[in-house]
Amino acid sequence: MLVKKTVKTDAPGLYEITAEVKAAVAASGVKEGLCVVYVTDADAAVMITSFWDKKGHEDILDDYNRIFPARLDYRFEPCKVQAAAHSKSAVTGMSLDIIISGGQPALGSSQGVFIGE
Repeated sequence: MLVKKTVKTDAPGLYEITAEVKAAVAASGVKEGLCVVYVTDADAAVMITSFWDKKGHEDILDDYNRIFPARLDYRFEPCKVQAAAHSKSAVTGMSLDIIISGGQPALGSSQGVFIGE
């Protein structure tokens, strides 16, 4: 079963999609298996991290920006500032495999699924 969703973002950040993933798994009827979450934008990534402390999300974004700062000497031609986003998504990943167990995504009690933009 393929479910397509559009996530609107207004600024770089982490956007939680856990509820959407859980709803898709429930609608699929799959009790045991895998759920693949994939983003199709080269500037975005998908990750599992804690949803409890939004300051932790700021730390993640700060680390990305420290490791991959926006700079003008990237070789990517269309948009020099956008090139850093490509590096961030390449390192983080554009897909996740989430185990389905008992009809639910097997996530820890403080884990959520996020789009990073």
